[in-house]
Amino acid sequence: MIQWSSADSDPEAAAPRKRVIGWAARMAAILAGLSCLTMVAINLGGLTTATPTAKPSAESNGFFYHAIHTRSIPGDPDGHFYINTSVGDEQVRFRLDTAAPIVVLSPGDALAAGVKTRGLTYATTVPTADGEVRVAPVTIKMLTMKEVTFFDVDAAVADHELPDSLLGESFLKRFESYAVKDGALVLRW
Repeated sequence: MIQWSSADSDPEAAAPRKRVIGWAARMAAILAGLSCLTMVAINLGGLTTATPTAKPSAESNGFFYHAIHTRSIPGDPDGHFYINTSVGDEQVRFRLDTAAPIVVLSPGDALAAGVKTRGLTYATTVPTADGEVRVAPVTIKMLTMKEVTFFDVDAAVADHELPDSLLGESFLKRFESYAVKDGALVLRW
């Protein structure tokens, strides 16, 4: 049985204890509210979070996803798949080219995206669906495709203007799987 002293019934003696309990309850409520707001912001994309999904590959120092694990890209009436991306801060429309082994930027897209092209040596050729192209190696600092961001992407710049910049096999190999289903390219990570 609990014994109460006369001090416990004294309102002046109980006041400091009530203030401490009140302060602790307010702090707990504030922390709970901040935790809830943080979770809502993360789920709505208000905060940028990056969770590693794979070990860095030889082609990149990182592969991070934002939320969604599948993306379906409808085929174009011309039979190709076009993927809108951001290279740095610049919008670049790529054509998927499984004949190309790597990512190939047209000179115009490379310059617009801030890739330094002055002094490049175009000493290598790569196959593409449109034939061989002479290229110079470069690194794309950041390539974002809506919900997926790649960092330090090994790529190349073509020595002449191309109809489209190309996303080659090295791009597709970064995903857990990819397939063409019902006329759409399905990427999974």
